[in-house]
Amino acid sequence: MTQNKSMNSLIELPEWHLIQSIRYSLPRATYDNIATLRDLWPQLSSATRRVILKDIKEALERNTCMQSIDQYNWRKLFTELQEHE
Repeated sequence: MTQNKSMNSLIELPEWHLIQSIRYSLPRATYDNIATLRDLWPQLSSATRRVILKDIKEALERNTCMQSIDQYNWRKLFTELQEHE
């Protein structure tokens, strides 16, 4: 009997691709991206983490997150990620 591989398995990508995905996600409804970033955070290089934190901070300061629930979730994530630095 053949078992199906999990749909949640990770695909190896360059870290710059993740940075671009986060930048794309910031002004949109993005809960899934937030959860993925939270899971991947420990595996990212410190340089990538710094860039992502900077991008999130700037988006929150410019108030470019689309809806208040997204702003809340991005702020919560930003605080969590800063605590792990």
